[in-house]
Amino acid sequence: TGTTKGIAENIAVITGADLYQITAAVPYTDEDRDWTDSDSRCSIEQNDPAVRPAVGSEPVSLDGYSVIFIGYPIWFGQEPRIMDRFVESCDFGNAKVIPFCTSGSIGIGQSGHNLAVNAGSGNWIEGKRFAGDASEEEIKEWVNSVVREMVLKINGTEVPVIWEDNDSVKELAGI
Repeated sequence: TGTTKGIAENIAVITGADLYQITAAVPYTDEDRDWTDSDSRCSIEQNDPAVRPAVGSEPVSLDGYSVIFIGYPIWFGQEPRIMDRFVESCDFGNAKVIPFCTSGSIGIGQSGHNLAVNAGSGNWIEGKRFAGDASEEEIKEWVNSVVREMVLKINGTEVPVIWEDNDSVKELAGI
């Protein structure tokens, strides 16, 4: 429906981040996403934790990224199975990984934890659920609570810097 993409685009504007869209090798139709139909593709996939739909997006290297936001819709109270496939195929190294999901009513639940376990790499923190009508201000407040940003001027050139949230950074920010 584009809800997760909209939140991701807002996060990218706030942080100056790159965007990468995870797509299915076989795109989901409206009928595939009909959660009220027990024979729909999403119902069948979500009822089998071993299912791993193929990813259609080009592979991505996460080398050089220190902070990674990963977003997805909530399906049946969980991350879609394609997200499990995606994180299993990535090396998050030591990056801070920040999950977020979109749902009209169901929270993030264990989905971030599930993705962290399946990924086996990265420093995953607790994520957040956004409703489709989340405001830019709500998104910005959350982003700023999980990532510290600064812009340094070096010889007149502005350089954006994302800092981890730790005691050293807090001391530096207080100077």
